[in-house]
Amino acid sequence: MPVWHIATIYQPDVILWVKIMSVLMAMKGSMELTQLIRLIRSIRLDKKNEQRFSNQG
Repeated sequence: MPVWHIATIYQPDVILWVKIMSVLMAMKGSMELTQLIRLIRSIRLDKKNEQRFSNQG
């Protein structure tokens, strides 16, 4: 039995696996991106708060 016949038998599973993995990687990337944005925003807010307190004192 040639290798390509085995590949055609398992091809739907491979395609499904690739689709699932691409969706999972996209979800992971978007979660990391939102965490990064939150981190940047919190740093900016901290800097603004420090400037307000230094101007008041």
